[in-house]
Amino acid sequence: MVSHDIDSSCFHSLADEMTTLVTDRQVHSALQTLHFCPIVLKGDIYTRADFLTYKRGEKALLIGRNISHGTWKKASYARRLALAVANFRSAIDDVPEKYLAAEEKIVVRDLVAQAAENLT
Repeated sequence: MVSHDIDSSCFHSLADEMTTLVTDRQVHSALQTLHFCPIVLKGDIYTRADFLTYKRGEKALLIGRNISHGTWKKASYARRLALAVANFRSAIDDVPEKYLAAEEKIVVRDLVAQAAENLT
């Protein structure tokens, strides 16, 4: 979720790169889908709390994390990518192990780091 004035291109680039890496490495997990929803909203217009939702029927985990709108707006593309990566890694760390085992978290964090490196 982003405000209309937010450039979300680095989120899309990171997601595309992650998809490629996951497919190439054939990562296996009980989860079918890990959907990360960065939240960059102007607080005076709308606010949304961080969230983590498990969709049992889909074996999907949806994670939403806030990033400061002001910080994002002032940041360069490289800094935005760093903010997105830090936000995603923080979200992964907070996923309960019943949904994502410690070993799987390490793999996902490594994939995020590799994706970011590939984009810089």
